[in-house]
Amino acid sequence: MKRISFIFIIVVVTFSSLISYAQESTYFVLGENQLSNTSIYSVCETKNDLVYIGTDQGLFVYQHGSFVHILGAEEQHGNSLFNLKVNNEGDLFCGNLRGQIFKLVDNKLELFYALPKKAIGLDLRYEFDNKNHLLIASFRQCVSLDSSGVPSVLYSTENGISGFNKLPDGRVLFRTMTNDSLIFIDEGKVISEHFSDEDNNNPYGNSIHGLNGRLINFLPNGKIQKLNSAELDNRVKPVKNERYVQFSSDVIWALDHAKGLRKIRIGNQNILSVESRMYEDKFISAMYQGKYGTLFFGTFGEGLIVVPNQTTKRHINEESFSANGIAVDNNNNVFLSTRDGKVLHYNNTTEIIENIQGKTIEKIFHVEGFDFGYNELFPSIIYGGKSPDSKSYEIGSIKDVYQADEQNVFIATSIGIFKKGTNICRYPIC
Repeated sequence: MKRISFIFIIVVVTFSSLISYAQESTYFVLGENQLSNTSIYSVCETKNDLVYIGTDQGLFVYQHGSFVHILGAEEQHGNSLFNLKVNNEGDLFCGNLRGQIFKLVDNKLELFYALPKKAIGLDLRYEFDNKNHLLIASFRQCVSLDSSGVPSVLYSTENGISGFNKLPDGRVLFRTMTNDSLIFIDEGKVISEHFSDEDNNNPYGNSIHGLNGRLINFLPNGKIQKLNSAELDNRVKPVKNERYVQFSSDVIWALDHAKGLRKIRIGNQNILSVESRMYEDKFISAMYQGKYGTLFFGTFGEGLIVVPNQTTKRHINEESFSANGIAVDNNNNVFLSTRDGKVLHYNNTTEIIENIQGKTIEKIFHVEGFDFGYNELFPSIIYGGKSPDSKSYEIGSIKDVYQADEQNVFIATSIGIFKKGTNICRYPIC
């Protein structure tokens, strides 16, 4: 069956207690208690809108209001997992510091590839290129793996490589440790460009990114080095030992080695500047930006910080109420279910689209193109308190929803499983 698409479900979240500072976005925390002794190393959201975290205790997925542990591979050395990445087909991969790369298959990890012992370095760097090949960087080589895990050497040098990263246009880029060449992997082809580092910068710990056509190298000493001829007016104050991540062509996120992070943007007139500083009281260990613009920040022992998309943030800032669930459709309409029996719709303005007296509406779901018969204005949403087709037919509190095909959806509730097709019926007595 195909899992329906939704951004995330907030379980028993009081929006009036969400944290907001003058210079920061409103956010909430997932797993604050459950992950109090857990270090998050990596975060990723898959195509079916599930959020995974790689931690010192293994791989977890957020489902049904909590983080669920994923079974590790038999060959796995240690529990710690890093570098969660999704390939072009939506498959999830992760790795460890022992040179092992794993693939998530049927909700458990399987060993996909293991680097030879002599190729294992201080960290494991890999990216998927624009042909969906897995590229792995060891100290002296870049290896390409096909879909079956068969390796081939793309590039090799005795001098070593540094700054392995994927650019917004899909190319993978690294540089030689001798600071004389930039190496691009594009459509499976290796392209070498001569580069002269007049300042003789330290080649270790480089982080190379593409910002609106400009190749920029963020150095460990905090300095920023331009790697091509495009104009750049750099107004960013150097900060040592930041970690840099990128999810769009105009923004770099700089995670501090101690606490907080900076949002660095290239704007008009080629000006590179710090747009904002965030969470200066927290150590941010990892970051991911979801496809709907939701931001996820990993921590050590403080759970997963979630900053909803801009529409949801505006809604939260304007309203103060206790909400149980949230769903967003493809037109960016936001729907929230509340403890006092209301369903709210938000799209620049707020309106109550359901009010069931004496009922607590828990979760709310959206299935694009499906008519549940719940709400005349928005037929593709479903929530507890009543059932499709008839308000007198009680189906209990809705826990989860799965779309089997275009005509049928299964609804898991507190009193059983129901199937909604032309009519509603209790499964399997349909």
